[in-house]
Amino acid sequence: MLRRFFSPLVMCILVFLVEACVVLLTAPQTQILEDAICDKYFSGKHALQSTTQLSRCKTEPVQRELSLIKGWQYSLDQLPGFITALLYAALAEKWGRRYIVTLSLLGFLASILWIQFVCWKANFFPLRLIWLSSLAQFVGGGGEVFYSMIFTMASDVVAEEQRTSLFMVLGSLTYLAEISATPTAVALMHWNPWIPLIVADAIMAILVAITFALPEPHKGYRRLEPDADGDDIPPTVRLPILTAYTQRGWEAAQLIFRNKIATAVFLTLLVTACQRATNDLILIYASNKFDWTIAEASFLAQLRGAMSLLLSLLVLRTAVHLTAGYFSSSPLARDVLLSRCSTFFVAIGYIVLGTAPKPAFAMIGVGTAALGSGINGLCKSIAVSLFDTGTTAIILSAVAMQQTIGAMIAGPLFSSLYGIGLGLGKAWIGMPFVVLGVLFLLCCLGLFSGRVQGARSIG
Repeated sequence: MLRRFFSPLVMCILVFLVEACVVLLTAPQTQILEDAICDKYFSGKHALQSTTQLSRCKTEPVQRELSLIKGWQYSLDQLPGFITALLYAALAEKWGRRYIVTLSLLGFLASILWIQFVCWKANFFPLRLIWLSSLAQFVGGGGEVFYSMIFTMASDVVAEEQRTSLFMVLGSLTYLAEISATPTAVALMHWNPWIPLIVADAIMAILVAITFALPEPHKGYRRLEPDADGDDIPPTVRLPILTAYTQRGWEAAQLIFRNKIATAVFLTLLVTACQRATNDLILIYASNKFDWTIAEASFLAQLRGAMSLLLSLLVLRTAVHLTAGYFSSSPLARDVLLSRCSTFFVAIGYIVLGTAPKPAFAMIGVGTAALGSGINGLCKSIAVSLFDTGTTAIILSAVAMQQTIGAMIAGPLFSSLYGIGLGLGKAWIGMPFVVLGVLFLLCCLGLFSGRVQGARSIG
């Protein structure tokens, strides 16, 4: 009984601390980078009286370079996961999933340390050298591989009827981290923006050591099933096992595109990955449009976290229980209905945020989008339910790969849209959020266009 609750609890604590580190890094790192770009831009023209002068650092060239660096950084960070997702899925079958989680955290730690080194020596290095930090994430595959392993382990240790709830709890930890870590980051930034970065580094280093020492959460997970001829696939990472994973990924793609709901769900997950690319951009956008500091713009992230946490842990869970009787024979149909509602709220929220003339409207947009914050967990639960339980790892790895594609596209796309908006004037700089809202609206229509059918298995 204790082991049954221990494994999900450890996963929740791990995810929360990792997300808290990301929050501690986001605003201070953006502030340090903005100041460095500002110093470099004005050094050859006229001296800055202070690096915190908003009128200087909010000029179009500085903001354009800032959004360009952050956008491409996010995109490049996805490349290691895209290339190595299947490799690490295969290695997880041999070594165990906790070792892959440890490698992912180690690669992330090396990545953020390189970024901080370049910012520290900004007078000597071009700031775009921070893009090289993505190379460190080939160790462990980056964030998408990390979460793929976490969700796979979560699927291993809970029953199907509890999977959606656990997925939503894991997803809600991002928002809990935003609520708790954002005020901490802002308070420390008033002393020195480097302090929260050092704190995040220390926490991440401790997590690497702890995850390496933890036991495998679940020893009985399924390995790859025998192939069509009945021959067992060797439990070693050689070309045959990678070929088997690739073949099953192709089979999954064929089944997905034969089913409208499956297609809509995977496209929604693709757009959800694009949504995460706006986490840094929302700080840049709000600080520029409303003449806020980066620390003040972090309030929107805190508001989003509070609203999303309220929805994930109260409203959405209540909706799941209220519909449990009506959809008792089909949890899949329940999840599809909830995903339809969630995508609609996200779409409206981002459109309002992108067109907000005043901070109050931006807050309304963020709050409305937060009503759909459970969409990622819902769609992953649907994706798993559409296939048999023996293919959970490969399905979630496929989800990780296609979300990586979305994130790789989103970074440069939203950065370019923001740059176009800067050229057109402040009224247009919310263009990335409007486009994102329209994409979610199309996903909502796609989810409404299909009929929920029984699960179809691979192999």
